[in-house]
Amino acid sequence: MSNDVEHRHELICVLSDERSPIGYGAKYPRDSIVPTHTSTAPHATFSVIVPTYERPELLAACLSALAGQVYPREQYEVIVVDDGSAFDVDDVRARLEAPFTKFQLIKQTNAGPAAARNTGAAVARHAFLAFIDDDCAPHPDWLHKLSDVLRGNPNALVGGRSCNPSDNLYAAASQTIMDVVYAHFNRNYQRAVFFPSHNMAISRKRFLEVGGFDPSFRWSEDRDLCDRVAARGWQLVAAPDAIVDHGHVSGLIEFFKQHFEYGRGAWQFHRSRVKRGSGRLRPETSFYLKCFREPFRTQTIGRAIRLAMLMSIWQVANASGFFFQAFRDRRSRRKRTSTYDEAALPPGKANQSGKQNRP
Repeated sequence: MSNDVEHRHELICVLSDERSPIGYGAKYPRDSIVPTHTSTAPHATFSVIVPTYERPELLAACLSALAGQVYPREQYEVIVVDDGSAFDVDDVRARLEAPFTKFQLIKQTNAGPAAARNTGAAVARHAFLAFIDDDCAPHPDWLHKLSDVLRGNPNALVGGRSCNPSDNLYAAASQTIMDVVYAHFNRNYQRAVFFPSHNMAISRKRFLEVGGFDPSFRWSEDRDLCDRVAARGWQLVAAPDAIVDHGHVSGLIEFFKQHFEYGRGAWQFHRSRVKRGSGRLRPETSFYLKCFREPFRTQTIGRAIRLAMLMSIWQVANASGFFFQAFRDRRSRRKRTSTYDEAALPPGKANQSGKQNRP
């Protein structure tokens, strides 16, 4: 067995000068490690898809990091899908010091990140799709690490980790949630459950076969894709060394709004699962307890208390978004049912509200 497989992965993500959060710096059992492969094997060819909307400076940092990949330039292309931004993406690309060998810019009317990723996949020219968001900056070996895992698992959905180097309290709270998500749902790297859409890769053939991202989702489209991939019996495999630096919100209002929207997406995700028979909502209490405990394991007591308070706000925001969307959907269904019933009545007949259906 090679030294790469023998050693236990230790990834350090510096959020502050305190101990690293769960997943980064943690040691994992030997049977969870995904074997890497020799560098003499052929490189996978990637179409890297970047949806963007009104974030020119973040996009510039993302493209700069992609241009700095230590990966054969002829083996990957970058596809930026502008989801209706007012700024000129070409101006952003022109500022790069190291232009891409292969680059596509696609513009569309605003339809959300899920639809934008599908647009990019439709014009992709390489065997594998790698998804990243415009507020992410991949580490220089990001594509190499994805390729290492895909060589042994070419039909799997592969997902990496995200890291936030900021010590901002709100960013640290969001990062702690992501760390616990990755560690809790992907305990066995060969039988993972969830990856965020800002760091995943899959063969283009399989992506199109599963139907891509559901464009009706504005949030939680990654949860939905992972669930549909798993429902087909396909494997989800973690690539813990494929790391992107992911920007998080840095203020209370932004923090609440972001997790409120995630709650709305969670409602849509669970409704979709019920419709396709994948299962019903079963909250995992252990996951939420880990999120509250984690700051006390990784931070000083003062900072841990502040982070735990933000965890409470996260839950309030998430639950508020969940029930807001549930109420909104049910009201919409009642309205559609009422309209249908009125249309079905003969002219001159009154409905339950006493209104007559006019001819």
